[in-house]
Amino acid sequence: MPRIFKQLGEGYGSSAVSITAQIDGNTVYSGTVPTIDAPPPGVKPGVQLGVDCFSWSEPVANFSGSRSFTVSVSGGGSFQLNMTLAQSNVANLDAYGLVYTHTVGNVVYADPLTNVMIDGVSYPPPTDPSLNGQWGWNIPSGGVLTATLNINTTMGNVPV
Repeated sequence: MPRIFKQLGEGYGSSAVSITAQIDGNTVYSGTVPTIDAPPPGVKPGVQLGVDCFSWSEPVANFSGSRSFTVSVSGGGSFQLNMTLAQSNVANLDAYGLVYTHTVGNVVYADPLTNVMIDGVSYPPPTDPSLNGQWGWNIPSGGVLTATLNINTTMGNVPV
């Protein structure tokens, strides 16, 4: 049974935003995303922003590891990349949860993206304990986000 993942996010601007998302160089989504005619909201810790933009699957239910992750944006103003979730319960196919956590000191961080760069500029994740959810990455039109997507084996059982 495969492990199914979904990516949340939203486009912002006065015209439709399109993205191309690749994992390990393979295109998992290419097309328009829901777009709001407003400026991006910025980071709101603890708030789940965005809607389902695309999904993909890995061949085994207990998949874990690291993958290269790229999102290219065109049209509109920008794309806000938000939470990555995994199917958390095969008995309830609508249940999704976090895919990755790591601990620094006694603070648990939930952002699965590391080595994040937007247009070649490094964006390290915050280390402020009040910002311990998944970071929102705002990618401008014409921009490219590259990162490492990290996935724990058992994180799919942690609901959001």
